[in-house]
Amino acid sequence: MARMLPLSNQCRNPARRTPLMISCKLNDIAAVRCQIKMGGSIEHRDNRGRTALYRAAKAGNVEITQELVDAGADITAQTNVNRESPLFIACLCNNVECARLLLREQKRQCAANPSLLEAFCNMRSVDGWDPVMAAAVIGCVVSGGVSVARVHAMLT
Repeated sequence: MARMLPLSNQCRNPARRTPLMISCKLNDIAAVRCQIKMGGSIEHRDNRGRTALYRAAKAGNVEITQELVDAGADITAQTNVNRESPLFIACLCNNVECARLLLREQKRQCAANPSLLEAFCNMRSVDGWDPVMAAAVIGCVVSGGVSVARVHAMLT
């Protein structure tokens, strides 16, 4: 059975979703940890360009989102059709804690590599929306009454 697990991590259903992506959607932290440990691809994209991190942020699971960030998941990955990032979908779904986590990681990455700041600030969905705009529409609050827009502005 243990020999089959690494192979099963790379299996895909017709929508190109891996077991890791499905585990993220189902909020199964034990399965996510096991699949990461066994080499499941954290950067694989389904047929719409969604990653495991996108699914975790959309589901609002902070623990899984943190596991994926710690494993090196790309927080800037955007979907194929709408160009939505994990931060954008967390804000759109009003998953405040996931948005906080992704903003902290964004800030950490920008501090380590200032050239990333422009890329983060210029991320837009196909409609021209950025995560800040999505947060403003739904009233997403990041920390102590500070809006996502304000936290995002602090990055610049």
